Amino acid sequence: MTTSNGSRRRAGRNPRRSLTPRRRHASRAGASGYIHVAIERVALGRIYCSEAVADPLANEIVRGCDAAWPHERLSTREFEVFHLIAMGRNLTDIGQTLNVSVKTVSAYRARILEKMGSRSNADIVTYAVHNQLID
Repeated sequence: MTTSNGSRRRAGRNPRRSLTPRRRHASRAGASGYIHVAIERVALGRIYCSEAVADPLANEIVRGCDAAWPHERLSTREFEVFHLIAMGRNLTDIGQTLNVSVKTVSAYRARILEKMGSRSNADIVTYAVHNQLID
């Protein structure tokens, strides 16, 4: 898009236009204005959360990090790998079954262990048996 003075500008939303008058004032005022907005929100009994915190928090909620059970945090593919590990399959067999490399299966396993707070395949098997996720 070309502006009236001939310079090029990306088409799309104008970030200044989306700001409320209070936020526009705060952005012009710099950090002190930003702090003023935060204090004003808290004084009104509302929760203040900066974008740096709000965006990752919203993403976690959308991805299901507040799931009731640890295995519910897993993606569909991670759960497939989890189930095969719980059934006693080794990484090579899992890779052949899912048509992916052993390195990919290993990466899934690492994410599964992290999301579930486990340290080994034995922890996965124990969890699966206790929660009746395998026969």
